[in-house]
Amino acid sequence: VGYFASSGISLLNYYSTQESVYSFTIWGLGSFAGGSSGRVLAFVCFGLPVVAVAMLFVKPLNAMLLGERYAASIDMRRTRLLLLIVSGLLTAAVTAFCGPIGFLGLIVPHISRMMLRTSNHAVLLPATALCGAATALLCAYISVAAGRGGVVPINAITPVIGVPVIIYVILNRKKLHYFD
Repeated sequence: VGYFASSGISLLNYYSTQESVYSFTIWGLGSFAGGSSGRVLAFVCFGLPVVAVAMLFVKPLNAMLLGERYAASIDMRRTRLLLLIVSGLLTAAVTAFCGPIGFLGLIVPHISRMMLRTSNHAVLLPATALCGAATALLCAYISVAAGRGGVVPINAITPVIGVPVIIYVILNRKKLHYFD
């Protein structure tokens, strides 16, 4: 699927104008600069209901943590499909708005779990959203501060924060248990 999508993008770039290819490249670096009030309002109007739907999955997610026996009352296949759709919609909205900003979706849940030392999704979902916003703002601030008159792309900053977190999680995965 990735190669198929990449092929489509390559064909679109080949037949596009020079300005369109440049705009696509800049979008691919990730930025919060394109946030006009109308776009932010549209993003919020789309995102808040989807986040509310995601919060409805707290109990099934917590049941899944306990194993298949405890989650027997849940239609696992349907729940996983709906979770995939909800997370896909949220990811698509953020990516369309800000560009593909790497590492935030990988590191923020781990940071939230390490800080709170819990796997309770009733706590983790809102905490992860707040931690994600704070981490994104920190990266945006660093990208402006490091630019010296310009702005360094956010995708140049997120790996500096993300790689050490991922390495820490990989090296300590047996020690990191977050169950209440």
